[in-house]
Amino acid sequence: MSTVTIPKVRMSFLNSRRKGDRLVRSFCINTRTLRRRLGLSQTVAAERAGISRQAWSNVERGLSPPNLDTVTRMADALGVEPLDLLT
Repeated sequence: MSTVTIPKVRMSFLNSRRKGDRLVRSFCINTRTLRRRLGLSQTVAAERAGISRQAWSNVERGLSPPNLDTVTRMADALGVEPLDLLT
């Protein structure tokens, strides 16, 4: 008899329906969209922001909500105001 392993799924803010997560969801989507439009890799964007590529990736995928400092750094790296990424 074999056992079936169920993979653990991390809850993403992108899938959340809570009202407070809408800003985070917008930030994640807008950050990824703008980074791609600028033709930047996550590695280059993260270096510009002074954060790790993994941290950048986790924010874009909605796995880790960014704090205010990270929001500011990511916006600076993309050449926009933080508010532009939240709306």
